[in-house]
Amino acid sequence: MIPKTIHYCWFGNKPKPELIKHCIQSWNRYLSGYEIIEWNESNFDLDINLYVKDAYINKKWAFVSDYVRAYVLYHQGGIYLDTDVEVKQRLDTFLTHGAFSGFERIGFPFTALWGSEKEHIWPKKVLEYYDKKQNFEQVTNTLIVAQILIEEFKVNPNKDELQELDCNIAIYPSTHFCIDLSSNFASHHFLGSWDDDETSYKSNIHKIYYLKKYLKEIEGQKVLEQLFQNEIFSAKELFEFSLKIFKKRINQKYNRLFRKKRECI
Repeated sequence: MIPKTIHYCWFGNKPKPELIKHCIQSWNRYLSGYEIIEWNESNFDLDINLYVKDAYINKKWAFVSDYVRAYVLYHQGGIYLDTDVEVKQRLDTFLTHGAFSGFERIGFPFTALWGSEKEHIWPKKVLEYYDKKQNFEQVTNTLIVAQILIEEFKVNPNKDELQELDCNIAIYPSTHFCIDLSSNFASHHFLGSWDDDETSYKSNIHKIYYLKKYLKEIEGQKVLEQLFQNEIFSAKELFEFSLKIFKKRINQKYNRLFRKKRECI
């Protein structure tokens, strides 16, 4: 059973932006009964290995947290949240897993919300990866952990859907913990503390999500889906084509309603 503990990191001693304050408030709102622990310079040994020490010296706070999240989940268990994750519902239903997370998007079966039991093999594998590193490299945790999930636990990175893996691991679709929807369990806002271009990343993820979603609902969707998967056309070109189809449908519907209204006059 995953304990009711929320872990998050805040290294660098800077004031928290308003978005992060808003997200932490959401944890308090929806996760009453959970212990919330902030990990920072005062309570974590930054000399624990060369990777962490080097990342901290270079002021790469997000990469320090990449190691810390795996460490605290393995040694204590609980749920790790990036500070720009907004919680929208209670997470109790996921505590029965040995470990869980969700897709960020197709190809990346890992996101900024990660839970596990104490001493679970998944965070252990992540720790082993970092402990072998002799110095800091700016490779995102999403890429590293996704690759471990693919190689060690056989997740299918091309299926953005619920996947139940060995060792009682569950990977949920991106609509659960990442995509910013009005009704889901959590949304990742991608504040972008480590990459100046990160603010556009959230936009790109949502464009891909909505394009894929609505391709299934328009005429010729099978053709468009195949073109999208084969990368014959860009997402922008297919989206523009889809808009033309929607506009045509809206005009047709409006004209029908207008005719009916005139008939009633």
